[in-house]
Amino acid sequence: MIYKLSKYSIKISQDENTVILYNTFSGSIVRLENVIYQELLGEKIQCSEKIHYDLIRQGFLVPNCQNEFFKAKYIMHSKLQSDQVDSLSYVIAPTMKCNMNCVYCFEANSDKEVVMTTETADKVIQFIVKTIKNKKSIKKLKICWFGGEPMLCYDLILNISERLLCLLKPLGIEYNASMISNGLLLTRERAEKLVTDARINRVQITLDGFSETYAMRKRTDKNNFYIVVNNIKEIADILTVTIRLNADKKNLHELYKLAYYLLKGLGLKGKIKISLSNIRDYIDNLCGNCYFVDEFSLVKKRFYNKLSQESLYPKQSVERPPFFQPVFCGMAKKNNFVIGPSGELYKCEHYIGLGNKVIGSIFDGLYYNDAQKQSAMGNMNLGCQTCDLYPACQCECFGIYDCSVKNGNCLIYNALLAKIKNQVLEYISKGKKYTS
Repeated sequence: MIYKLSKYSIKISQDENTVILYNTFSGSIVRLENVIYQELLGEKIQCSEKIHYDLIRQGFLVPNCQNEFFKAKYIMHSKLQSDQVDSLSYVIAPTMKCNMNCVYCFEANSDKEVVMTTETADKVIQFIVKTIKNKKSIKKLKICWFGGEPMLCYDLILNISERLLCLLKPLGIEYNASMISNGLLLTRERAEKLVTDARINRVQITLDGFSETYAMRKRTDKNNFYIVVNNIKEIADILTVTIRLNADKKNLHELYKLAYYLLKGLGLKGKIKISLSNIRDYIDNLCGNCYFVDEFSLVKKRFYNKLSQESLYPKQSVERPPFFQPVFCGMAKKNNFVIGPSGELYKCEHYIGLGNKVIGSIFDGLYYNDAQKQSAMGNMNLGCQTCDLYPACQCECFGIYDCSVKNGNCLIYNALLAKIKNQVLEYISKGKKYTS
């Protein structure tokens, strides 16, 4: 068979004698002599040396007839559209109402007064149970309570959870639930009830800085910062608490101090998890203070290293460079959905409230419309089809794709390439194995 150099093989570095290549599909790293590399640049390669077979195994050489983009799409589509799964996941937003008004909230244009009715709640339960009964392979169910602020519907969450658990028990379904909340209403008493009656065992709470920054970014009262922090202290021993620190170029320094305060000052080291996250502009691509991918990768590394040096956080392992992951997001799987407060269905929580992203409803089923077509087929942008970073890009994530492409042009290619090169070189420098 005739082979060719994979188009997903990118050059990381080159000197007088050798070149280092990385394959964004397989995740393999290789150091080759320049003379061998030049041979591989030919269009038709006859395999005759052991190194050729090694390069085939590692994904650097592929059959000359192979359409690599189609291969990636085919594998991804097969995984995401398969009915042979043992778990279901739903994100449920019982309301779009919120007791805060974050400046970066992607739900700014949605109807925030919508609250799930009793009728809709009944239908949500029926929808989930019917799906499980129709798919005999299902053994596990995961629910994430979202919003708006889900704690504004505390009683409804308990009601739905208790009834759902009752119906699932005879079916032997393993149930697991979590919540994304601003934490303002999450007292210890309520948290205990959510653990016992709603089986919620994890919660993510976002902080943007100390009281002044917090109040400004969440457009709320300064005192709410202290209420939330006190709630975090009170619930840290009964829930797995992840503190999401939303970072941009203006508040990063303050977030380190905040992490230090939480872990050291309040004695929460080992009791909470810290997740430094990059603020993304999912609506208008206008966030001038947001970090690009390569910038944030370095920022995140320095952030955790600093905490590790203070013995406040586990030492970070060397991050493996990104490569092809066919299941990039659980919600992208065929039978997983985001359920809005009116019973509408989406494939991404960042689309809640956007009418043109609705793919169906729990009342009427799937619409098989353009929004669902995108979720099923993925992004078919011509630039993606020819891009050597496509397998590592994760831009099948529809929300991220929308805020990474403008006027047909990719906004992150150069930043992602720089990130991959940095990570590959670090991976090698730390003594990680690569094939030579």
